[in-house]
Amino acid sequence: MDQSMNRVSTTEKDVSARKRQLVVKILILAVFIQSITIFTSMILPLAKRIITVRALPARERSAVLSFGKDFSAFINFLNDVIPENATVVIPPFSEEPVLGHEGIIQFFLLPRRITNCPRGMSIEQCTQMYSGENTYIIAANGFPDRESAEEIKTLLSFDDQRGIYIPDAK
Repeated sequence: MDQSMNRVSTTEKDVSARKRQLVVKILILAVFIQSITIFTSMILPLAKRIITVRALPARERSAVLSFGKDFSAFINFLNDVIPENATVVIPPFSEEPVLGHEGIIQFFLLPRRITNCPRGMSIEQCTQMYSGENTYIIAANGFPDRESAEEIKTLLSFDDQRGIYIPDAK
């Protein structure tokens, strides 16, 4: 009787060990499949993007990788148009989270001074406040009010939705 109990106990141990081995093998296979999925869907596309932009200047490369080629082209347009000693008025952050973010725009438009409309001030009042001849206003998503801006500045369009109001050359 002792021998038959011993055999059953050994058989149960073997079955239990095989189950553990099977679970470990399944987990290893799952990790392998997940690694391949992450590599092909995330790492490889990012590596390709990095390789295509590595020859660009640092700021342009940052713009492309962070916000895309269109954003980078707009930033290049702004850098070409706006003098380095100018003040640039950006849209409200609530309406334009990227172009209205003072830190982001400061990074891409250095050494220009970046500002925005004070809280509680209407867009019309803000436009009038920043009517100086060395002040440029980024136009995006309906900011600033076109009527009030065109009374004191001239719109230089980048595309249908974005541009820059520049001082009148009158």
